[in-house]
Parts: sequence; structure tokens; C-alpha cells
Amino acid sequence: MKRTLMFTIVFCLSILFVNGQSITITSPVAGNEWTIGTGYEIIWTIVGDMNAYVKIRLYDRRGAVKILDISDRTENDGTYFYRIVPGTVSPGEYTVRVKTVDNAFSDDSGIIDIIAASTEEPRSIPLPENTVVEQRRVMPESSQPVVRVIYPNGGETLSRGSRVEIKWECVEGFNPPKIKILKNGRTVKVYGPDRLYPVPSSGGYIWPWIVPSNLAPGSDYSVRIEKGDFPRSNDSSDRNFSISSDLNIEVTAPRGNALTVTNGQLIRWIAGGVEGNVNVYLVRADGRGGEQLIRSGIPATPSSFLWYVGALERAGTVISRENYKVVVSAEDGSVTGESNSFQIIAPTLEVTSPGSGRKRSGDTLSIRWNNSPGFHGNVNVILEQQMERGTFAEYETLFTNTHDKSLSWRIPPAHGLDPFPTDRNYRIVVKSVRCPSLIVARGTWFEVR
Repeated sequence: MKRTLMFTIVFCLSILFVNGQSITITSPVAGNEWTIGTGYEIIWTIVGDMNAYVKIRLYDRRGAVKILDISDRTENDGTYFYRIVPGTVSPGEYTVRVKTVDNAFSDDSGIIDIIAASTEEPRSIPLPENTVVEQRRVMPESSQPVVRVIYPNGGETLSRGSRVEIKWECVEGFNPPKIKILKNGRTVKVYGPDRLYPVPSSGGYIWPWIVPSNLAPGSDYSVRIEKGDFPRSNDSSDRNFSISSDLNIEVTAPRGNALTVTNGQLIRWIAGGVEGNVNVYLVRADGRGGEQLIRSGIPATPSSFLWYVGALERAGTVISRENYKVVVSAEDGSVTGESNSFQIIAPTLEVTSPGSGRKRSGDTLSIRWNNSPGFHGNVNVILEQQMERGTFAEYETLFTNTHDKSLSWRIPPAHGLDPFPTDRNYRIVVKSVRCPSLIVARGTWFEVR
């Protein structure tokens, strides 16, 4: 019997000890510019099981000196919104580090440039002539408002689970307000001012708002922006807007970045009014081909799970560099939502040794391989034998589930109880454990005498 049985046993045992967990920052990347006073999303992917919380730090360009604690503890869900508060960081070059709170896994971004905010005055509503500004408190004595709600300002119909932009004009500048959602004049949701980061926009400020799926349908909603202690420092929608009972699913992740087939990707969605379970599919962005089920029977809320991108690859259903979308559908098919288009990228492997030529039974060969950036996980190393008429077949698995890129293998003797076939051509094959048909490399043929 060949040595396959022994290696199969080793492989089965090694499954219990699969490593390869990692955190990979995908935003920011080297060369990004961040402006002081502006908010940015820090995005990362995770591979494998690890702590559910991370800490986020800002370091100097070398990653040696900590500059700032961005967050001491936040969920390890792949995203964190960070606004660079003026006075906390000086312009210069920095790196961002995401690290699990147990210090087991971490990653650093590339070097980014943090630059000073523009000195150009933002557009705003002119102050009334008789307005007195004292210690950032605006005390208008005329009828002109200091804050004015632009959207939603009345008459709109919003769907639960949809993403909208609450927009307002304000003469006070960037400092965050308190945003209230009212139904029939009673407050049902309050946001800010802590961790609420408005984004400057032409003619005012905006704040992305996802309409909560648990808000009751109705036509008596309004939004209120509160910036101060004085009546004209606050404003509400001129008229009520509606929140519809229509079902809605919005897929918010993946966002359109390229996904590496050996990585994990957090799939997220917002299910407005959807009860029960949903199914998640992968589809070609061009509409060709059928749906490929990623997972079924997931509760509509909470609405996220970690997907290992290469899970469908084993069936040959993933094509490298092809554009895909994630589709989330209610189990009864009543409503669906889809993500932005993204590519699935397969890293490459290359066998660099042994080379071609004649080998002898009993020789010890050096087996070496390289991989392109982005490859995660382990490989199986296989010996293939050339057969008649140019065909070939797997002869033996030499190493299973290994991450070692330099291995030694001794060609078995040609005599004995299990003689090794000589006067044949062989080659080394390296395959990804997670994606064996998509990520594979074959070396050159060599002859064993």
C-alpha cells in the first residue's frame, strides 16, 4: 500500500490545528491622504476565528511609536469610522494599526499622509446683522434661523432599511449636532452628538442615516437638528415625511473592493421590515450563470456573517478576476438586495525547485515554492507522475496542510516492499488547501532513474 494512508491520517489530524488566521487592513492604503477635521472609514478583513474585539491605534510612519489611541475597544466587524479631531494629530506621515484586544493578531496599513484642513472658508448661511457670537454659542435676535433642515423636510417617503442623507445648513461650523427622529411629535430615535460626524457638503452638512427596520410605518415623522440652547439654533422638518411599510433589503458589504479568494469577508445587510430568514447568494455581475448559494436560513436580523470567499471555489464556481455581486433574498422571495460589483482575485503560486533533469532514487530533493501577496492559508504538496500519451496522474501526497515554503523530500528506493517506479517523469504540484482547484502551481518535469 502506498504511503497515502499515512498522509491521510496526518491530514485529518492537522485539520484540528489549522492556522492561517489573520487581520488585513484594506483601507487606508499606502499613499492615502487624510485631512484633519474629516472622517474616514478604517476597513479590515479577518481570516479564521479570533477575538471579537479590536483596538485601533495611530503610529508613526515606521509603526514604532504610538501617536494616538483611536479606539481602545471596538467590535471586530471589519469597519470603524474615525474623525481626525483638530489638535490631536499634527500633519505628517503615519500608519494605522488594527489589533485584537488579546494581542494575538494585528496588521498595519501602509504609510498615509495626514494633511492640514483647507484654510478656505466653507459656504454657510450669512449671519444676521444683529447676531451675537459668544463662546461658540449663537444667539440670534432676528427671525433668520442659524440651523435649517434641508432633507428630509416634508413630503418624502423613506423605506425602512434604506440609506438616506440627513442634510442641514448651519452657520456654526463642523461641531456635531444632536439629531432626533420624531413620530407625531414624540422623539423615537436620538443620534449624537458623541460619535456623530457630519460630512461637509455643498450648501451645508450631511449625515448618512440608515432608516431603522424597527420603526413603525407612518406618515407623521419629522427630523430635528439641535445645535444649541436657543430656539433658532435648532430646526425641524417643515412638514412630516413618511416611512413606508414596503420591505427593503440593502446590502452594505462588500462595498466593491476586490476580494481575495483565501480571505474572509464580512457580508452585511439592512433588512427593513423583513421577518424570518434570508438566503445569501453569489451571482455574476453580468447576469450570466445561475445563483450560487453561499448560505441559507440566516435570520434577517442580526444581519451579518463572515463568509470565506473561497468556500464556493471547491465546486469550481468561482472565476478569478470575474465581477460578482452578493444577493440577499428573503426566504419567500418577496424582496432582494444586492451589493456593489466586486472582483474575486486568486493569488498565484510558483514552484521554483526542483528543476528539470535526471534524479536518482535515494536522492534528497529540495522543494521550494513562492506565492504572490494576498495569499493566506496552507498548501498541499503533491507528486504527479507522467503517464502514457502525455497524460498524468497524482502519485502521492508528500506534505499536507503546510505553510513551509522550503521542504526536503527523499526519493524512495527502487527496491524493497514498496519499490518506487523509476524511468518515469515526475513533477511537484502545490495546491492551496482552501482553494485547491483555483490556486495551484506545477513545477517542471524531472526524470527519476
